[in-house]
Amino acid sequence: MASLRDVVQRYPNTEYAQDARLKIDMVNDQLAGKEMAIGRYYLRNGQTLAAVGRFRTAP
Repeated sequence: MASLRDVVQRYPNTEYAQDARLKIDMVNDQLAGKEMAIGRYYLRNGQTLAAVGRFRTAP
């Protein structure tokens, strides 16, 4: 992520920056999906407070 953000910051108007922005979005989507999956796991196991914490951290 840091490298992708670095590309966007250094070269904002290039095709590489466009590609980096798309990849950053994909990474964020994957991280949010993982947080949601973990939250659902906690819900199934009756750990509501832990589930809510995971749902809140999902971007």
